[in-house]
Amino acid sequence: MHHEDVYGDDSSDTAIHRRVLQWSTRTPDSVALEFGDRRYDYAELATAARRIAAGLRRQGVGPDVPVGVHLPRSERLVMAHLAVLAAGGAYLTLDPAQPDRALADQIAIAAVPVVITDAAIRDRLPGTVRTVQFDELIDHPDEPLSDSVGPDHFACIMFTSGSTGKPKAVAIPHRAVANLVTAQNYMTVGPHQCYLLHTAPTFDPSIFETWGALLNGGRLAIAPPGPPSVGEMARLVRDHSATATFLTPTMFRLILEEQPHALRPLRDLLLGGEAIFPAHLELAARHLPDTSIIVGYGPTESTVLVTAHVQTSADPLPSVVVIGHDISGVRTYILDEDLNPVPEGEPGELCIAGAGLACGYLGAPELTAERFAPDPHAPRPGDRLYRTGDRVRTIGYGGMEFLGRLDNQLKIRGRRIEPGEVEQALLNHPDVVTTYVSAEHNDRRGKYLAAYVTLRAESAANDSDLREHMAATVPDHLRPDVYVLRAEASVTAHGKLDRRRLLDGVAPPKSPGSDPTLRTIVVNEDDQYAIWPAHRRVPTGWTAVGIPGTIEECRALVRTLWSDIRPARRRHAVQSP
Repeated sequence: MHHEDVYGDDSSDTAIHRRVLQWSTRTPDSVALEFGDRRYDYAELATAARRIAAGLRRQGVGPDVPVGVHLPRSERLVMAHLAVLAAGGAYLTLDPAQPDRALADQIAIAAVPVVITDAAIRDRLPGTVRTVQFDELIDHPDEPLSDSVGPDHFACIMFTSGSTGKPKAVAIPHRAVANLVTAQNYMTVGPHQCYLLHTAPTFDPSIFETWGALLNGGRLAIAPPGPPSVGEMARLVRDHSATATFLTPTMFRLILEEQPHALRPLRDLLLGGEAIFPAHLELAARHLPDTSIIVGYGPTESTVLVTAHVQTSADPLPSVVVIGHDISGVRTYILDEDLNPVPEGEPGELCIAGAGLACGYLGAPELTAERFAPDPHAPRPGDRLYRTGDRVRTIGYGGMEFLGRLDNQLKIRGRRIEPGEVEQALLNHPDVVTTYVSAEHNDRRGKYLAAYVTLRAESAANDSDLREHMAATVPDHLRPDVYVLRAEASVTAHGKLDRRRLLDGVAPPKSPGSDPTLRTIVVNEDDQYAIWPAHRRVPTGWTAVGIPGTIEECRALVRTLWSDIRPARRRHAVQSP
């Protein structure tokens, strides 16, 4: 980002709260937060943060102390985040929409001593943690802030499962957040920008949205709780005159599919969280001619963004999945398994170092030592690097090409397959909105390649059309054996493609007068199982094997059937209802 330094910004101060509160003296009347019809200027935001911080310090909060924030997305959530930082602590967002057990596990893993919450949802939290109510904290008298927090103290804690499936508490320092959104090289920032905060506060792009606005004196427009619909996204961008936000590629395509003009007011759009294929950029060039598209790459362990590729309508479209060049303050290496550089243009593991690096995993010193290794190429001794487990290589245009996970390669009939390569080819079909490719297995076929595809709403395409498209596009070994077509795409709370729902065999829309809660299990001659609406005729070639029940009951029965037939492997439904 190129910062518009109109107020003599002190870029040497990397403490987030001090940088934000400086704007309350420079531009006290400028709007900081917007939530619905409510507006809060920087002076009001600073007063609220100092009052809450005073109450938190009386609870023992200080440097590196994790504080849970158990509030729905609103202006109160952002005020609480800033106040935790002003008290010296690190905030951990606890989403009220998550199950109670998940909240308790996160509190335990991060060793959280105190949680900010509301009276209405206080009972959701375990009795082992101390709770304080937001309304009581904000009534504390205003107090001056302490200067005890430095750039390497924890600012926030983000949970990620990564490739292990076990939640990990990533501790992100102040310097990493400040590096992400100030004095950067991938977009211009300043008081003129309005960032839209719509991602789940437990998803690390919320760091980019929140602090991208508030560290630079801009406006932060906050979406209501819950994942916004396409229509709501369009309304939020329009009503708040938003200029910048983040989207996953899945949400990006869904919005362009339903409301192609909804994103046109945006000056800058950061895409990330999933692979961004050339088809996504082609759509952006067609529908968003005046928007700068930022292709972002970065795991949570490196604070949202490590590399960026800026694509405008005037730029040539890349032919591969590009992730761009290093953002300012970050160093990347492409290394072999012994952490030696690979030859130029050869694939290797992407490793990350520099100001954006997290401090490690709370409560997991062995895992921290394994993934955050000493950096043998550092300009100074003692620096560390993060091993991403992602395969990349350098290319001429676009900086680096993303090749997939080191542990995600498939091997079918003796040939190695990158799922991303197959997915990219499918997304080049004009009717394909989302796709996911995986290796499946059954007793009849053995191991084979399956593609789960969502088509445009008005599309008449079928699996034969997709087979013809792939036959003309990729070599034989990259062509899926089975296509599972879906009428609509399901996304997670973070806006990513919900692969579990794709694999479950979600039924098409119900017919009038049917009971929407009833499903049954069907099986075909290949021992492939699917969940089917109980009111619909069993499809040709399939046999009903389960008693009609709710979707949850059917899923449980499918798991039992899979376990009985092939205990060592989980198999998925591979035929669409």
